[in-house]
Amino acid sequence: MIAALRDRLDIERIGIAGHSYGAYTALLCAGARVGDGTEERDFTEPRARAFVALSPPGNGARGLSQRSWLTLTRPVLCVRGTADSGVQGEPPRWREDAFRGMPAGDKTLVVIEGATHSTFAGGAPRSPAPAALLQDVEACTLWFWDKHLRNIDAPFPPLHGARVEHR
Repeated sequence: MIAALRDRLDIERIGIAGHSYGAYTALLCAGARVGDGTEERDFTEPRARAFVALSPPGNGARGLSQRSWLTLTRPVLCVRGTADSGVQGEPPRWREDAFRGMPAGDKTLVVIEGATHSTFAGGAPRSPAPAALLQDVEACTLWFWDKHLRNIDAPFPPLHGARVEHR
């Protein structure tokens, strides 16, 4: 396996992405700290340069708090939907906690109108996500990877009814 990947990977341009619990993991790799109020843990992955969090958890989930986000200094793209509630009934805006708590600088938030939690996984079983929503997720994530891993300076792509915020 390793031999098959030789000369196909650029280990200087590593990005980490995830959806839901994978977004939690990506944010930990980006430098988010988790703790129980007395001790914080650091899972930073120094080899990665940029991070995408699709439908990330907010404060109160799995040891995350307002302090968790203060150490996120590398580029991060957070994407959520307007119908993307948390499993404990948290409102969709809860998924913006990470973005709102990070220091400014190479941070982007995309809020996709009508997207649910399962949109970011292609849709629920027997109910595929609308193509326009999937195109928005693809367009913004490819723009982000191009910008931060390939050093391509392109304008942010047009999306089908999404709100975008850069900090």
